[in-house]
Amino acid sequence: MVLFTSNKKHKSIIVKSLATYFNLVDLGLVTKLLGVNFVRTKDGIIMHQIGFIQKLANVFNIVKNEIVKVPVTVGTTLVRCKEGESVEDFPYRSLIGSLMFLASRSRPDILYAVTYLSQFNVLHSGAHVKCLKQVLQYVVNTEHLAINLSHCVNESFFLHVDASWATDLDSCKSFGGHILYLGGAPLSWGCKKQGSVAGSTMESEYIALVHAVKEIYWMSSLFEYYDLLNYVNVPTVFSDSMSSIQFLRNDLENTKTKHMRIKYCMARDWVSQRLLRHREDPDHA
Repeated sequence: MVLFTSNKKHKSIIVKSLATYFNLVDLGLVTKLLGVNFVRTKDGIIMHQIGFIQKLANVFNIVKNEIVKVPVTVGTTLVRCKEGESVEDFPYRSLIGSLMFLASRSRPDILYAVTYLSQFNVLHSGAHVKCLKQVLQYVVNTEHLAINLSHCVNESFFLHVDASWATDLDSCKSFGGHILYLGGAPLSWGCKKQGSVAGSTMESEYIALVHAVKEIYWMSSLFEYYDLLNYVNVPTVFSDSMSSIQFLRNDLENTKTKHMRIKYCMARDWVSQRLLRHREDPDHA
């Protein structure tokens, strides 16, 4: 367990309180935990996995270059290959697992790419392997990217959510993702293929919004338990889909949206109760 406190006095009080219930051993300042390195610099506490990335680079004989600048090229479309066309001599699943380990701990910028490519674990062609190698090349090129935990300057919650409509060409299902910030520092992120086929871009964006709202609502509810004044930390959600925002605000129904009423109107209920705010994402508007 890692304990973050504003000063040593607070730390001592908390450790003594916990020691009355558990047998504790204070290991001092954290430097590495669950494969993640913590470094203290003049800019604050930095969280990175440079060592793990360098090990991957050595295993797959990857060196830095200036060509690859994104994990997945815009417009990339892949389909499942047929049996007999699959490439068997490349450790595809092993690399997917290693990259997912990075994406889930310190590199949210590759989470969508790894999640998307993980669909082809069983059957993958040379095109899939090429795209996966590009993700690894991008990671090696950007090994210096890290999360600065000291950017958490207050208790404000901000969540950015987006969706990619019908990205899976085999099932026509969409992908949705979000990243949650606490006071300017990334706190939680996620990406998954949606369970049902969305009939429009608005629907895929709205489904992604609902899944993201579940995450931020659970996080914000934690503030109600430690604050004696029952403080409610109202989060702000950013989306680049004006149609999904309008559907969230207004109780309108037509042939394109009536099937969404029961399953995905939970977010609308939370907005009406002022449990979250919504804004258009200025970076995507």
